[in-house]
Amino acid sequence: MQYRGSKTPPFAGKRSVVMDGIITDSRGANIGAVVRTFRRHGDGEVIAEHDLLELDEQFRDKGFSTIFTKMSEAWYRKAGISRIQLHAALDDGGKTWAQAGYTWLPDLDRLDYSLRGVSERLRLMSYSRTITDEGRELVEHMRTRIEEALKQPRTPLDDPDLPSPQELVRMSTEAEPDLGRRIMRGTSWYGAKYL
Repeated sequence: MQYRGSKTPPFAGKRSVVMDGIITDSRGANIGAVVRTFRRHGDGEVIAEHDLLELDEQFRDKGFSTIFTKMSEAWYRKAGISRIQLHAALDDGGKTWAQAGYTWLPDLDRLDYSLRGVSERLRLMSYSRTITDEGRELVEHMRTRIEEALKQPRTPLDDPDLPSPQELVRMSTEAEPDLGRRIMRGTSWYGAKYL
């Protein structure tokens, strides 16, 4: 798989630049798309926003996203970009970005949206007939931790017991080694990775 698109965000006095590209297979057939936005803040800080990385289903879980993201992060570090922000969504986004080490975006409105959405997903999963009693107990424990963090007077991030996206995606029991991946797949949350 290859990526064709612009590689340098030319700010030239602009506050943001959008880079988009097509992902192709070895025959040149389009199999996906990528969109990145680079924003320069007033203090000069540059942030990369991962707007979209989508692959046709038959090309998922083959390593392209991991390699592309690692190459992008190396370039970001060289370019002086301090962090990556994204909205983890679509089919696999919630699971994929949690596995890739993204944490909660500290923007209060987006954090509230993220935690309430994941808490609701955990609540619904606890009623599922496809989960064992041990899995249900773990799911309820994680949901309680999120709900307690949401009660913090300033920010849920003040609660040291708030589970990270990585902790959630790694949830497992002996009978359900993929419990966390099943839960985080299809979730919608805002994340950040600091470089």
